[in-house]
Amino acid sequence: MEVDGTGCIRLAGDGRRGSVGHAISVRHVAPAHPGSAVRLTITVAAMFGNSLRFSARAVAGEADTLIATGTHDRTLVDL
Repeated sequence: MEVDGTGCIRLAGDGRRGSVGHAISVRHVAPAHPGSAVRLTITVAAMFGNSLRFSARAVAGEADTLIATGTHDRTLVDL
């Protein structure tokens, strides 16, 4: 979540601002079987002041079985 959140901010930004992660919450709801592909989807769930909250959902295997959900907060900083 942290890597993808940072990447989203970098892609959308102008290069003058970076971000610092300050909170993460992950809820594992099922196992991923060895060798199965895992796909993570993140979206911007909220903006508050100079911070962003990302919502995340991880699915595994051909059936896209939900294996985890979570949130990640990042604060924008001047570089």
